[in-house]
Amino acid sequence: MKKSKDLYISPSYSFQDNAPVYLFTNENVADEIRVLGDIYGGRVLSVGASGDHAFAAYMAGAAHVDTFDINSLQQAVTDLKTTLIHHVSYENFMDFFFDTKNFFNPRILMQRDIKIPNTVKVLLGEYERRGNAVFKYEAGQNAAYLTNHIPYLVNKHAYMQLRSVLPKQIGFTHCDMRDIQSPLSKGPGMFSDNKYDVILLSNIYDYVVPSENMISQTDNMKFFYDEFLLPMSRRLLTRNGGRIAFRYLWGSSPSAWSNYIQWVENEMLGNCARTIRKHSVHVRSFPSNQKGCAWDSVLFLKQR
Repeated sequence: MKKSKDLYISPSYSFQDNAPVYLFTNENVADEIRVLGDIYGGRVLSVGASGDHAFAAYMAGAAHVDTFDINSLQQAVTDLKTTLIHHVSYENFMDFFFDTKNFFNPRILMQRDIKIPNTVKVLLGEYERRGNAVFKYEAGQNAAYLTNHIPYLVNKHAYMQLRSVLPKQIGFTHCDMRDIQSPLSKGPGMFSDNKYDVILLSNIYDYVVPSENMISQTDNMKFFYDEFLLPMSRRLLTRNGGRIAFRYLWGSSPSAWSNYIQWVENEMLGNCARTIRKHSVHVRSFPSNQKGCAWDSVLFLKQR
């Protein structure tokens, strides 16, 4: 199986519908979920992205995972990988994504008369039409990094472990951050009266906060808390321990963001609404997956 470095890098990307898609995460999702605390038997809501957050949650023992994303093509990525995981070998999966001669080879997908979801057919059509521009890989994301750090890619045993707990389809709602705290009716059980024990927002904060309109970090964080975290926690988060991982940070050491974290706890919490007393904010650091970084950190809110 011949692998190459930094395959198919797209020159541009923005978070919008039908934008270039992430095929794999550049976050250390396994440790991110681990430091949030036990999620065994819990319900998780996650950004859709590459599907790797949802996969890691199931491997950590989540009973149910729903996803959302502003880019509908990310659902297709999750459906594609779910279909492959359930029907092809670990070796074929790796060939499909990392072998330069077999990358997105339809024969791998169709070798067992697999019923291909319509979303996947759309993605395959986009690949045929747009070529490599339909994909977005972060700099430094290569086969060695992915294989060593994404839980189900580590080896065949881990791959089969995910297969044993992964449902045939993961719930998905096409929407953005402004919608997920509001009543929606798309999909059975999605954003209904059910609550989630953990919500994973990846680094959405960096893209939804209109920083050009703000005059300080305090204003930025207060805006994000007031407009997103507070209504989301009220509507979707379980009481007594529900958690929202609301910002993912890359850094060079476990203390790289220590000053920022202290500022969040003091300034942001001190300036936000009194209802913040119902929450506590935490930071945890862990080894990074990203080339050039040693340690990553996650900021998360915990409901009291």
